[in-house]
Amino acid sequence: RDIGLHNQTLLLEPVGKNTAPALTLAAISAVKEQNDAILLVMPADHVIADKIAFQAAVEAGLNQAQLGAIITFGIKAHRPETGYGYIRMGKAITENDIYAIDCFVEKPDMATAQTYGDSGQYLWNSGIFMMRASVWLRAIQHFNPTMYTTCQQSITNAKSDCDFVRITKEDFSLCPSDSIDYAVMEKLNTSPELGIQACVIPL
Repeated sequence: RDIGLHNQTLLLEPVGKNTAPALTLAAISAVKEQNDAILLVMPADHVIADKIAFQAAVEAGLNQAQLGAIITFGIKAHRPETGYGYIRMGKAITENDIYAIDCFVEKPDMATAQTYGDSGQYLWNSGIFMMRASVWLRAIQHFNPTMYTTCQQSITNAKSDCDFVRITKEDFSLCPSDSIDYAVMEKLNTSPELGIQACVIPL
């Protein structure tokens, strides 16, 4: 309300099931209530120092998201870092710094992190994503139909309370736990039949 947003739906998880189920709940709600909106998925604990640059990156990715891609945002590695996962950039797919994703890489040792930085091909994985709600649902239904079905059931049986939608613990407890990266992003390149491109925008 302080920033002028009213009548928004706040989905409340009764138990933590990692990021993929949370996004699936949001996507189901967005398809139904917000005309298949484009979702910007952001961890709550990030600090974004350069808001103008971040907003420009989001705007740069909107068209690709509307066309059906799933966008993630990579942070340019300015030092070797063993505490972060990395994204290896593939070929440029637009003129405004949007790249195909070659692969995701788990947290490296120091020597490997140094080679990643020296190559200029790797970005830190920010955990921020953007996609059309229906595109995410198509992907999660393909890769994890149990998660999709459980989240659908959870939304069906949810209770509304003013601005809140309260997901029942009985339903959501049955949902598999997984991250956005593991559940979908790392698998997209292996399933071209889906027609969903994984893209990264450097920040």
